[in-house]
Amino acid sequence: MNENRMSGNFDKAVGKAKEEVGKRLGNAELEFKGKVQQIQGDGKHLLNDAKDTVLRKANDLVDQFRDQTH
Repeated sequence: MNENRMSGNFDKAVGKAKEEVGKRLGNAELEFKGKVQQIQGDGKHLLNDAKDTVLRKANDLVDQFRDQTH
């Protein structure tokens, strides 16, 4: 598991905790901040997935080029 994914998991877990505490305390601001932090965690996961896809495709192109030149 890489750093971005771990950071995303952390943001999602902490955000969920903040959201729940905010709900139980009737603190709308804390609840909102928790939801935002969860979305940030999702964004980190999406960014990581996109990066992995680009790297995989780039490696595929390099392999294809090598195959054509040999």
